[in-house]
Amino acid sequence: MARTELTPQQLAHQSVTVVADAADLTFTAGDAVNGNSVKCTGKEIVIAKNTDSGAQTVTIDAAPDARGRDGTITAYSIGVGEEAAFGPFQTAVWKQTDGMLHIDVSDATVEIAILRLP
Repeated sequence: MARTELTPQQLAHQSVTVVADAADLTFTAGDAVNGNSVKCTGKEIVIAKNTDSGAQTVTIDAAPDARGRDGTITAYSIGVGEEAAFGPFQTAVWKQTDGMLHIDVSDATVEIAILRLP
């Protein structure tokens, strides 16, 4: 399965001149068929927003750590009109063999924004 890659957004911070609309979040409809991914650097924040008329879910896959533990966030329920934020994701626990963070949604009405910390 070829996951749909998401583009992270940089947070506005002291090293950047902040102009109107520069700190606005851009959400992308989640790919409920193929899943989504973003390069895992350890600085990613995932924001998921449910735009549906019913609850939807998001799953973020962890990679087993050195002791074989798996901390996957499984089918986290997001209510109608709600948003949820996750991260940052330590590379030792969340980076998959392809170098990516894997994100799955139950429906394309779950929109995702990826923020990358400076």
